[in-house]
Amino acid sequence: MPIDRRFIKKVIITLFVSILVLIILHYKYHFFYFLLRSITPKTNNPENDQKIKELHPVFAVKVARFIKEIEKNGGVVKITSGFRSYEKQSQLYNSGQTPAPPGSSFHNFGQAIDINVNNLVQASSVENWQPIADLGKNKYGFRWGGDFVNNWDKIHFDNGNRYKIEQLQNLYNNNDLVNNNFVKIF
Repeated sequence: MPIDRRFIKKVIITLFVSILVLIILHYKYHFFYFLLRSITPKTNNPENDQKIKELHPVFAVKVARFIKEIEKNGGVVKITSGFRSYEKQSQLYNSGQTPAPPGSSFHNFGQAIDINVNNLVQASSVENWQPIADLGKNKYGFRWGGDFVNNWDKIHFDNGNRYKIEQLQNLYNNNDLVNNNFVKIF
């Protein structure tokens, strides 16, 4: 009985596609995050771009677009803080520079930034920050630290409207991480 080469070819292609699908499913977060990194726009500041790379990839795309839009409108943006390790958060907390202990800040999960725009600082008036805050909240869905009741933080933007800190803590504590760094979220 002769071997049907078309049948063999179909079997090989089917096996190849099946293996490829299994690999993608197994590494879906790695694959997805890699794709996000490849489409994250560059800002006008290489230091900002480096800090954006350290953020969670899903959040990083939104942050880069947010900063690009501020820059397009004439703003000069500097990210003063992005991702913070638990150790860095502990240092800041122990020195009184932040009220958030390690694990209770969106910075610890790559889901927060502190920014300086056109040399606006924490002491600047709400009116000066409001257009930036409105852009971040209304277009990018960020939670703005200027709306915090207990710890007013005008330079702070995070993903707190999308995730609760407890969700991120649970994923982190269950070691549900990608590349030993980011919690698995979309």
